[in-house]
Amino acid sequence: LLTTPTFESGTFTYEVDGVTVSETGLYQINFNAYFRSTSQRGSPAARLSVNGVANSEIVSTGYIRSTAGHNESSLNMTTLLQLSANDKVNVLFARAGNGGTVNLEASPESAFMIMKVA
Repeated sequence: LLTTPTFESGTFTYEVDGVTVSETGLYQINFNAYFRSTSQRGSPAARLSVNGVANSEIVSTGYIRSTAGHNESSLNMTTLLQLSANDKVNVLFARAGNGGTVNLEASPESAFMIMKVA
């Protein structure tokens, strides 16, 4: 994912290892990640972490067949998290399918959004 925000409203700190929120509250977090692989049955998975601790909610719907030109996939998640001031949120990725390399692509399709809702 790109670490440079394209839109910012609020008081968040963006760093390579996540986004730090400045206020306690309920946050809606959305991310979309675009992947490419030539390894058959490569299936990326992702989850959020808060302060380095992995959240239990996992998204793993990005199956890549790698035949007949099917070498791309994406993952997306929308969730709500109760966060405290100075909590750092990050996205963790893993391979859930067959062996091989699955690459996260920096593209307009890959995005991260965090918004305080209450």
